[in-house]
Amino acid sequence: MSDVWKGWDRKPKVYEDQAIPPRKEPLPIREQVSAAISALFRTPDLQFWDPFRSRAERFRQDAERFVNRESKAFYIGDFRTYYTTYRDLPKDVLEGYFGWRTRLRNGVFTPAPLSFKFLYVYEILSQIGVSSPESGYEILQALCANYPDPVLQEYLRRWGQDYLIYYQIGGEALEAAFADVREEDRIREILRWPQRFDPIEVGLAMQRISSYSEARSAFLRSHPEDGREVMGKVYQALCEARRSAGNPRFPEMFSGTRGSWRYEMFRNAVFWDAEQHPDCRVEIDPVRSYLCKDGKWKCSGIGINHKLVHNPAMTALVRETDRCLREVFSFGHPLKPTQMGADTAEIVRKTVEAYDLARREALRPKVTVHRELLAGIRSDADDTMSRLLEGEEDVDAPKPRLDAAAAETAERESAPAPEEQNAPPAGLSAEEYRFLSLLLEGGDWKSFCAQRRLLPSLLADAINEKLMETVGDTVLESDGASWTVIPDYKDDLSSLLRSEESTENLWN
Repeated sequence: MSDVWKGWDRKPKVYEDQAIPPRKEPLPIREQVSAAISALFRTPDLQFWDPFRSRAERFRQDAERFVNRESKAFYIGDFRTYYTTYRDLPKDVLEGYFGWRTRLRNGVFTPAPLSFKFLYVYEILSQIGVSSPESGYEILQALCANYPDPVLQEYLRRWGQDYLIYYQIGGEALEAAFADVREEDRIREILRWPQRFDPIEVGLAMQRISSYSEARSAFLRSHPEDGREVMGKVYQALCEARRSAGNPRFPEMFSGTRGSWRYEMFRNAVFWDAEQHPDCRVEIDPVRSYLCKDGKWKCSGIGINHKLVHNPAMTALVRETDRCLREVFSFGHPLKPTQMGADTAEIVRKTVEAYDLARREALRPKVTVHRELLAGIRSDADDTMSRLLEGEEDVDAPKPRLDAAAAETAERESAPAPEEQNAPPAGLSAEEYRFLSLLLEGGDWKSFCAQRRLLPSLLADAINEKLMETVGDTVLESDGASWTVIPDYKDDLSSLLRSEESTENLWN
């Protein structure tokens, strides 16, 4: 048989059930180690999602032990670690830190590595080496003033605000620390509820989050009040239109959402709460507050996680408003239409046109008709006409119909002086005599004529005509706006008005 067929005559192997060999006993030490590791990770202080808890607690214990440690040592050089604690510093560096801290507590601010400054800030946040929270905040302010490192400044600004809230320090310190926050919250509040505020305030808030503002627009710079008011009215109309369309939260795309969020005090700092903080509430402004409940902090407000940055939609809205205002004011070169929705552009156009119409209406002169005087004017006109028709040569201006009080006042003002009880000289009428007397005395002849509805030009012409025979010249002249007595005849006219006798030879 050939070798090729070798093995084909073998019987197949049959597999049968077999007993499983017994398991070996585990090592006792292995079970003990496994149990110990499991128990270790079940310890609250070593939970893997809070790796800094034990580090912060050890720091607090070390800080209380080293609180009065002083030294004269100097450390020259740089040393940097993140989340610095005493155990991170070599012996010589730690001694240099105590020397720098000693000088700092005595009011001497000397150069030091950045890690030294952060380590000292951690002590202040934990009230290590300070007599009161207020004095601790003063130290933080002194560090901020004497060490202008930008990284340190940013952390001190945020931690300083947390410090005031955590230790409930109010007054001027809280006002100053949250001045910028209050300003931004005010802008968010205006943008969220624009109907509650004046349109000019709304317009200023809009420019705060727009890259197109008065600095870039010649029209807005030359008409700032008009621009701000119209922008505010446009935004108010747009928000109202969106609300009517079923989108009441439209303003939140500019202001941010209102709500409450978990807040971590002294975030990124080595800080450990020795005791649970009591429940409290700290209000910063009408829309922002901090609440502590069962040791957990929350911050409530508008757009807490929303920064006030330039918004493209708001930029387009401001620019389109500026473009429409240029058209109605005929200002400068027209701008190209802004790319935006047709409904939004229509709201802008209608609002600007309504404002322009109201502005033009306000500039139109106002005419007031006193209907109660019309009857008297008509009667005076009829009386004058009848006298003219009867052929009277001297038709004096009609006297107005006055009520009892006005008549008494007019009678008292027009009553002649005791020495003038006789008829006026030179054939002057009572009104002409009074008009000439006021001109000579510098009195208010305009009010006199207005009260009696007399035309000064008619009175002056009558006086010049009647005194022409006596004086031989005109005695009153006008510059187009006022009447005056010719200076050469003032003394003679004064004598004439005082005289009770004939004046025929007065100018002889």
